[in-house]
Amino acid sequence: MNDEGKNKELEKNAKALSLDLADKLEKDEIGLEEIARQIDKGH
Repeated sequence: MNDEGKNKELEKNAKALSLDLADKLEKDEIGLEEIARQIDKGH
């Protein structure tokens, strides 16, 4: 595979990952707030 093909493939994978992460983060937002509170307590 040439470099351009590799770059396009990486870009596609990165976008898919970003969307997947964004989706997970939306679902986990409450969980993340809880984690933030735990971290605050630890400091």
